[in-house]
Amino acid sequence: PGVPWAVALIIIHIPPHIAHNTLDLSATDLLPLLCGLLAALCFLGRRGRLTALFVGASIASKLFPGALYVPLLLAVRPRAWWPLPVGLDEEHEKLCHADRPPLARFLRPGTAWLVKGLGIALIGYGLWRAMRAGWTPRATLAYLLVAHGAAFLAAGTFHNNYLIWATPLLGLFLAVASFEPVTSGRTAGCSTRH
Repeated sequence: PGVPWAVALIIIHIPPHIAHNTLDLSATDLLPLLCGLLAALCFLGRRGRLTALFVGASIASKLFPGALYVPLLLAVRPRAWWPLPVGLDEEHEKLCHADRPPLARFLRPGTAWLVKGLGIALIGYGLWRAMRAGWTPRATLAYLLVAHGAAFLAAGTFHNNYLIWATPLLGLFLAVASFEPVTSGRTAGCSTRH
C-alpha cells in the first residue's frame, strides 16, 4: 500500500504550479483538502468514524471541497456519523459569505442552468457508479474525481487553488489504477459498511 501513495505524492508535486501553491503559498485550501484526503484514506481503510470526523473537519474549514466527500458516508454505518455535525455546525455560519461571481456572468442564462444541471447529473452518475461498484478504491477515487470536475463545471468561478482540490485525487487514482488489480465491487474490501 505504501508504494501507490508514494507514487501519488510524486505525481502531485511534479507540476511547478501545484508544488508552489501547496508548499510556498499560505492562501490555499490546504486544510479542507488535507481533511478531505484523510477522510478518503480513512474510508478506504474502512474506518467509518474517522471518515466522518475528517469529512466534518473539512467542511468546518471550508464548505468545498469537503461537501464532495459527504456521499462516502452512504457506505458507512450511520452510528459512525456522530463526528460529522461538528463540521456542519461550524460551516453553517460561513455560508452567508460565499458570494463568488456566478457562472451566468459568462454564459447566457439558459446555458448556465444547463451547465449547472449537467454538473449535478455528473455527480449523481459518479455516485451511482461508485455505489454499484461497492465503493472499491478505484470506484471511490473515480467518484471523487468526477464530483470535483462536475463541481468546477457547475460552480461560480474557477480559482487556481481549485486545481489543488483535484490533483492529489488524480495522483491517488493513477497510483491505485497502476498497482491495484481490478476486482468486482461485491468482493472488494470496501463493499461492506464500515
